[in-house]
Formats: sequence, C-alpha cells, structure tokens
Amino acid sequence: MRKARSCSISPRPIWSIAEGDRQNLSLNDLFLRATALALVRVPQVNAHVSDTGITRFDQVDIAMAVAVEDGLLAPLLRNVAQKRVTVIAAEARELPEAARARDLTAGMLDGATFTLSNLGMYGVRSFDAIVTAPQAATLALGGTQRVAVETAEGGVAFATDIRATLSADHRAIDGALAAQFLAALRDLLETPLSLMH
Repeated sequence: MRKARSCSISPRPIWSIAEGDRQNLSLNDLFLRATALALVRVPQVNAHVSDTGITRFDQVDIAMAVAVEDGLLAPLLRNVAQKRVTVIAAEARELPEAARARDLTAGMLDGATFTLSNLGMYGVRSFDAIVTAPQAATLALGGTQRVAVETAEGGVAFATDIRATLSADHRAIDGALAAQFLAALRDLLETPLSLMH
C-alpha cells in the first residue's frame, strides 16, 4: 500500500546560497544534498521493501529522475551523503546528459535506495511520484509558488514555497516516519549552511 505526505518548504535560504555561490550550484544540487542528509537523520526511510521484509541501508544511493525523449530514466548518484555538494553537482550535471545520450551502464541505473524527482522546472506545483520497487520511498519536488501566509502580528503577507511530497510504501514507512523525514528535509533546506560541508 502506497501513501503520500506533503509539506511546504521556503526556498529563500537555498536561493541565497545558489545565487551567491561561485561554484555554479543549482537548486537541484542542494535538494540532492539535503535529501541525502535527511535520509541520514531518518535512516528508516532509506530502505527497500518486499513481501519477505524490509532492508535498511547505511549508504545513501539516490536515483535522479531524468526525462528523456521516450520516457524517464533514473541514473544513480552513489554514496551521496558522504560527498561534498560540489561533487554532487558535478555528477548531477553529467548524469542527465548521459541519460539523454543513452550512454548509461547498468551500474548507473541499478541499486538506488531512494529516488528524487524534481518537476519544478516544468511549472508543476506538486505531484505524487510513483515509488520504484524495491525502494520504500520517492521524493517529489514541485515548482515555486507565491502563497498568502499569516504574519506574527495576525496580518497577511506573501511568501514563496516549494511543495515536497514523499510517496512511501506503508509496509516500511508509516505516516509518522514520513513526517519525520519531511521535517528533517525542511530543516536542512531552510537552514542550509550544513549543506555546504
């Protein structure tokens, strides 16, 4: 059984890092790093599930969904939590090019413990991604949107947010665990200096 949980995340803190960075980091690079660190904080989400049981992993191997001419491929970034964001950025630039050129080996497609799908660049506000078996979860990131928010004084202001949706196999990840992961992700993205280490 698959369930999805969503949260809103303010992109302003990571925008300031991406815009002020001299290393050409994209928002997606920072999303990949934050996702890996959130999986370290909530390791129960970094798992495979089958009819015979749940396997949890210490190493974070993230598949990055890439649109290609006739569908979707999900090349793999290995051991993401142990890499600096600049290394992640370099790999994240190379993999989509290799996917579109159909220049991927089996080792570049097999063995992910988690998938990140970002459709924000296509104007998609939010979506519920399909979980790729045997992975226990997939994170879907939508585009930015201006929303009305209540201020501390009880007034109304506008803010920009991103919708993050975790689709999970409920046999391995219940609603509370999904919420813990999303809270960790939001914390990392809204206080992003830890992403740079």
